[in-house]
This record gives sequence, C-alpha cells and structure tokens, in this order.
Amino acid sequence: MKRSLILILLPISFVHSQSLKIGLSSQTRTEEITKIKLTRILEEYDVQKWIFTDTLKIADKEIPHSHPILTLNTRPQSDLSLLSIFLHENVHWFLVENEELTNKAIEELKEKFLDVPVGNREGARDEHSTYLHLIVNFLEYDGIKQIAGDRAAQAIFARKNYYRWIYKQVLDNLEYLEELSVKYQLTI
Repeated sequence: MKRSLILILLPISFVHSQSLKIGLSSQTRTEEITKIKLTRILEEYDVQKWIFTDTLKIADKEIPHSHPILTLNTRPQSDLSLLSIFLHENVHWFLVENEELTNKAIEELKEKFLDVPVGNREGARDEHSTYLHLIVNFLEYDGIKQIAGDRAAQAIFARKNYYRWIYKQVLDNLEYLEELSVKYQLTI
C-alpha cells in the first residue's frame, strides 16, 4: 500500500520577523516534537543570515536533504546538532544561488584534494558532491562557530558519523577553506 504525503505548512515567526513555513510529512508525534524543538532553537539563536529557503519539511524516516524542499528528520540529537544540520541544508541553497562561484571553488579544490572518497560514510554520493561538501561543511562549521563558538563547532564535527573524511578535512584545513570561501565570495 502506497502512503500519500501529507504536508501541512505551519508558519513560524522568529527573530527579525523572518518567516519559515514548517511542514510535517506524516503528522506524527515525533515530527511535532522536532518542529517544537526547531522553533525554540530558531527563536534562541540568531540564524536569519543562514536561511535561504522559506519552506521546511520534517519527516520521520527521511535523510536530511536540501532540495526540492529542505527536509529534516526526527532523529534524537542535541539542539546544536539539529541546528548544524539545519544550517548545512540551508548552505546548499546558498551555493545553488551562487553556482558559478561555487563551481570555480570546486575546480580549485580538485587541485588541492586530488583523490577524494565517494560513499561509505567517508565521502558524498559522487566525486562532485564530495568536493561540494568540502564547501558546504566548512560553511556549516563557520555558522556554528559564529553562533556557539569554535569549541561547540569542533565538538559537533567530531561526533559526525557520515561524510567523515569531509568533516575531517574541514577541521584540518580551516584556514585554507576560509581563504577559499573569501576568494570566491562564498561567505555567510
């Protein structure tokens, strides 16, 4: 039996009158709890400059992703870990808006990182996505650092159990990735 998707958009107003419509995929209790938690986090932290889409979906069994609708899941996690994923998925929207500069930065990354992993919890789904995530994950790190400090960002990244090679490269190459993001005007 095929389940149909029920997406009810609930407007959420938070800091600086920014509006984000949060939909619940299946109207489960865990989705509602995650919506309440995310709403509280967005009211607690000033994240307006990292929001690049006005619609978000919470879905119990989906892997977080950015497109076509930014989607978060209900996996239990700390406030800052949930915020980190929220920032990560928004950064994808930012990079799509800046596709030409992003592609130039990726070409430079290919010169520095000659052999990148694909899949297996180390890399992303393909080579291009692994290079892209070096930028995404750096901007995610930078966002958490700006919001909660360097120590919090490092602690969150140390606990990541996916994109492990990518997150390690971000931590090992913070200065280089910051220079790259400034060079290609990919700063938030």
